[in-house]
Amino acid sequence: MTSRRADRIDDLIHAPVRLAALALLDEVGQVDFVDLRAHLDVSPGNLSAHLVKLETAGYLTLEKQFLDRKPRTQARLTPKGRHAYHAYLVTLAELVGRRWAEPATGSSPSAHGPEPDPVSADRCPH
Repeated sequence: MTSRRADRIDDLIHAPVRLAALALLDEVGQVDFVDLRAHLDVSPGNLSAHLVKLETAGYLTLEKQFLDRKPRTQARLTPKGRHAYHAYLVTLAELVGRRWAEPATGSSPSAHGPEPDPVSADRCPH
């Protein structure tokens, strides 16, 4: 049986803005800062702080250039960042259980798995 310990989650990736940024970068490879900010709907300062943390960890590179005298920053996912992001996804799938990691087939009443047990749900502190 696979360990379901939550401490296996990479906290650096788990932050919502960083997770969304890595998900986009995993899909497109590189993205301009302005486009990334618009996609994530965050302030420039907020995005910058998150990207610097990912850059410091070696998960992405930030390339600063000037285009028509305007600064332009490109974020690019590194091989280390791609590996860490994919490992994060595997760990998350193991943590929540395999049924959540598989695409819905539409054959069950709920596309997200079985309905929760009311007794268990009532005991959940959240």
